[in-house]
Amino acid sequence: MAEKANPSNGRRSQSTTLKDIAAATGLSVSTVSRALARNPVIPESTREIVEKAARELKYRPNAQARALRNARTNIIGVIVPDIQNPYFSALAAAIQAEALSKDYSILLAHSEEDPDRLNAALEMLGRQRVDGIIVVPHFQSTKKIADLIETGIPMVAADRSLPQPKIPSVTSDSWPGIHEALSEIKNLPEARLGYLAGPQDTSTGQQRLAHVMAAASDLAMPTPTVFYGGYQQEAGYTGTLELLESGVNCILAGDSMMTIGALQALHEKNLRIGEHVALIGFDDTDVFLLQNPPLSVIDQDVETMGRHSFDMLYTYIMSGDAPDSMVIPTTFKRRASSTFKAAAAGETTTTTKKSKG
Repeated sequence: MAEKANPSNGRRSQSTTLKDIAAATGLSVSTVSRALARNPVIPESTREIVEKAARELKYRPNAQARALRNARTNIIGVIVPDIQNPYFSALAAAIQAEALSKDYSILLAHSEEDPDRLNAALEMLGRQRVDGIIVVPHFQSTKKIADLIETGIPMVAADRSLPQPKIPSVTSDSWPGIHEALSEIKNLPEARLGYLAGPQDTSTGQQRLAHVMAAASDLAMPTPTVFYGGYQQEAGYTGTLELLESGVNCILAGDSMMTIGALQALHEKNLRIGEHVALIGFDDTDVFLLQNPPLSVIDQDVETMGRHSFDMLYTYIMSGDAPDSMVIPTTFKRRASSTFKAAAAGETTTTTKKSKG
């Protein structure tokens, strides 16, 4: 049987690492790192425990690696799911504007709502010596994010949150906007609500679906018909067609791309929004204001979210301490699309196809 390496027996066949000290003390790697650097935020009692363990394990700090960690590049990484999504492009723009005000630049990546691509982007940014990362996460990226946090890279989650690891986040509370939107629909005669739900492997997808169901129950409305989709235009298009076939005459979309897909489907079906069918979108963009009629939306205030995301990461970078998370309430912006004429509801439900030739 091969002899295990023992850092304390004088045979340094394998250098002791911060992870070894963390395992011996029951502390996190980031706490161990700060204690050895004599960061004032670490209590003296904790520092003494860490230094004692380091001596016993014969830990020798890597001076070159420490210098690299302490050197700032004034660059942060930003990972969003889809740069073509107007909401996420607005989020990235707001982060960049705030970063420039602090003389920071950003490296932008987009994951295409693919957890594997997200993990690859995290790995790439971790190698680029960025000062920190703002990420819109998937649950499947939890381990990769935890690993990077353990190496001492400050991270902030924007728009979505993770239950573990404890990563500070800036998110929205969909309850106020959804509850007010459903209150609007409840007042429509013979309203039959359908909901285009986002992916259930994201905190936003889960939270918004739960809030739609809870709000319908609170308002004594019939249970909404749900289409389980994703944050893509195609999902909104397909889901809208299915919801219409099931007899729905009011549609609530769970994000901006599914809202665009819903618009495409309703136009193809020759259904006039605000007359034949009610439509409420998610996130406020110029595209929705230019519709006829303009769309009612649940707004997350993406500029504020982007601004606070960078400010939170900047504080994290400067202090070395993870700040508290922040939740921004959504608001319902009422416009002419969130109604219909009862007599005309469901008037046209077949797709009109142009003949060729």
